[in-house]
Amino acid sequence: MEKAFKCFVEKKHKHTTKKNNLFPKYFQKIQNKFENDFVNANSSVEGIAGSLATYYMLYGDTSLINKQIDIYRSITREEIQQVAQQYLQPNQRVVIDYLPQSAKQ
Repeated sequence: MEKAFKCFVEKKHKHTTKKNNLFPKYFQKIQNKFENDFVNANSSVEGIAGSLATYYMLYGDTSLINKQIDIYRSITREEIQQVAQQYLQPNQRVVIDYLPQSAKQ
């Protein structure tokens, strides 16, 4: 199992660190997902009230509800790649082997 995991990690790391055409395909999908989630969360009075309360409690600014989608759209692919390369390194993870009680003995 460990050998298979290492192989997966190596392929995934190599695939995500080199420049390839997959990321641009999924970037728009990710943006659409965030925008869809935001609109769905704010499609009811309860959702809007929750968002306004969150923005007030965390940032002291309820007008952020009008700027949130623009903030999401302002994030570039390059910024995401830079953050991923900085924080998603092979030495910065924890692997937990979760075994059933019978396999522990």
